[in-house]
Amino acid sequence: MNRKSWFLDTSVTIRVSFEDGSNNISVLEHLARQGDSPPLHTHEAEDEIFHILEGECLVHVDGKERVGESGDILIAQRGKPHTYRVESETARFLTITGGRDFERLVRSVGRPAEGEGGLKSRVLRHPSRLRRWRPPASNSVSHLSGRR
Repeated sequence: MNRKSWFLDTSVTIRVSFEDGSNNISVLEHLARQGDSPPLHTHEAEDEIFHILEGECLVHVDGKERVGESGDILIAQRGKPHTYRVESETARFLTITGGRDFERLVRSVGRPAEGEGGLKSRVLRHPSRLRRWRPPASNSVSHLSGRR
């Protein structure tokens, strides 16, 4: 199983796959450059937890914004529109989900990153696949909650 990929313009490493245990938990590590921001989206079946390891991200969930810095934990509840934007030069963060959908999306749309290092300019090769991809029923995103 390939655990490293480019998802949109972000380097993603699957640290814990839903396939590794029995509770469908996924932990993905993201490395992104300043300005990186996925389209506003929702997860219908799973909450998405953001744990900022390095850098600073502006996280937008359901019309509310919060700046997350190193050590902060933010949650986007299922069904709530959300996105983020990297404010620092780079940011490294974990996303933790309790379903299979987000990891499946990353695997489906991502491009293998074997042998590639660092943050090079990447362009999504198949943007139409992202719009068409619909996960089976699961969990997703909603409100902001911060913890240090």
